[in-house]
Amino acid sequence: MKLNLHPYRPRYIVFDDIWSIDSLSLKAYLITEDRDQTVPQELIASAKRYITGALPDARADEGHDHGLGYVVIHMGDMATWVVTRWWAHDNVGMSMLASADPGTTDFLSADHRHFCACVWEHVVVNHERDAWVREAMRADGTSEAYLENRLQDGYY
Repeated sequence: MKLNLHPYRPRYIVFDDIWSIDSLSLKAYLITEDRDQTVPQELIASAKRYITGALPDARADEGHDHGLGYVVIHMGDMATWVVTRWWAHDNVGMSMLASADPGTTDFLSADHRHFCACVWEHVVVNHERDAWVREAMRADGTSEAYLENRLQDGYY
């Protein structure tokens, strides 16, 4: 059966910064359709406000974590997505998802949508999984080594 999907087109992923939210150090990545497009600072600030408000309860629900994770802000076709993930219980990736309608900066929880991540967000997810294994789960692993292991900016 033929699938009638849109042809894959790489998107641009760039590392933004290390965000400190609710005692977590989060590697922040931005995804846009092309290199010349930027994520507006107002949108980034709104995403940070959303995460700052929602993260404490999400972390409390699960308990012990390692104070490390990552965030992806993706200006997608359906919405702007904020995927927040952090590491708990040695090897478990915790997740929180939010979205804002196109042209707005009001993020709302999207956890009820059953989304995990799109193909472009999975580039970051896969890199961060590998970084966690390589840098944190080895006998001499450190938080600094994990935070320094970042996906290179580029089209994926």
